[in-house]
Amino acid sequence: MNAPRAAVCFLAGVMLSGCGVVVSPDESRLRVFTAGDASLVDLGPADAGAPGDASPPPPDASREDIAADLGDDAAAPHDLGPADDVSDVPVSPDVPVSPDVPLGPDVPAADAAVTCATGLSACGPACFDLGSDLRHCGSCDRVCAESQVCLGGNCQCAAGLSMCGARCVNQLTDPAHCGSCNSACPAGRACAAGRCACPSGTLENSRGRCVAIQVDPENCGRLGLQCDNDEACVAGVCVCRPGLTLAGTRCVDTQSDHNHCGRVNNRCGDTMACVAGVCTGRGTCRSPFTLCGADCVDRSRDPLNCGDCGDACGRTDVCIGGSCRTTRPEPTCLTCPCAACSEDRQLCCAAPSAGGFPLCVDASRCP
Repeated sequence: MNAPRAAVCFLAGVMLSGCGVVVSPDESRLRVFTAGDASLVDLGPADAGAPGDASPPPPDASREDIAADLGDDAAAPHDLGPADDVSDVPVSPDVPVSPDVPLGPDVPAADAAVTCATGLSACGPACFDLGSDLRHCGSCDRVCAESQVCLGGNCQCAAGLSMCGARCVNQLTDPAHCGSCNSACPAGRACAAGRCACPSGTLENSRGRCVAIQVDPENCGRLGLQCDNDEACVAGVCVCRPGLTLAGTRCVDTQSDHNHCGRVNNRCGDTMACVAGVCTGRGTCRSPFTLCGADCVDRSRDPLNCGDCGDACGRTDVCIGGSCRTTRPEPTCLTCPCAACSEDRQLCCAAPSAGGFPLCVDASRCP
């Protein structure tokens, strides 16, 4: 329903200052009032009559004279028809209303269409190439991922990349998606040409493990070449373990070996024992040494008599606390404890070998 509207009124062809007009919501009635009189004059249907139907009052007629001419109409509104729907809303007499107030220039609608150049499309107030724009690819609301490009209105991975989940990756070099989206390389391996490759300086053995042939006693210098139990692999060559000395074809402990006491080929007498590299009377082994045959040995750390006489550790073990502990070579392990060996904080470094390569030892303390 339209609200009542007010305007400057013309009564009998004369504009009245301070006069108001009220048109009913259905515009079926026209009512007039003056500033000095709160009563309304109902002129009946708004479309009744035409200009010139009433004789104009004299030019010098006052509002009082005009009101007098109206007679009883000035005291109460005329009801010339149904008025159940009419709302009488008077216009304030002290707010003049000009009949010719300009409405101003036309204002374009907020959603007026945007004109774009050929090949561009309007998205909001701007124009975009939906065939190549990353934030408006194919449609205004389609945004490509950071690693994608927009080609022909489709979000695609750039040349050489493949979509894995929500990311474009290079399956030739990405270790998390090496060769395919679901192929991840083991820790420490790189992805080369779409295959998981061992790090530089290592080779993959028959069990799929990367081995360092420069320091691995089971693959020393080449895959499958094993060192003896008393040897370690240094620079790709099997040599005596740290603490042992080569005597002919054997590695011996010159601190306890009866035939090589203190140095190679220094044999103690039949009634003597080698204690800390010195031939002494048999049965005089000092703690922590214990007599094993003709030798005084430290069974807590002797790899040839570990824990008991004659119990030798394997080629990848060292003797710590009288127990053979597994080791693995780690060239990057330069200090003790050797945190670089693995995530196990119990690992530490064995004594460096002659080549300067320490061993990672599975133990709670350094040997």
